[in-house]
Amino acid sequence: MNCAFALFFDSLYAPRTDYAAPYRRSDVFDTGNQLFEAWQKAMASFQPGDEYALVDEFAQVLKASRLV
Repeated sequence: MNCAFALFFDSLYAPRTDYAAPYRRSDVFDTGNQLFEAWQKAMASFQPGDEYALVDEFAQVLKASRLV
């Protein structure tokens, strides 16, 4: 989640910040990037209630979803 936040912050203030740089060399970068991309995709056409689908997508990326 910290990596995704760093990517978000960098997207707001690029090129003045590069908080995601340390994550790029770590094993968590792919996951953080997937979360950030999921958020970006959701925000492109966000409608009320879409946050539930985004939470489900985050859970899937984080392998925290539960099959019922």
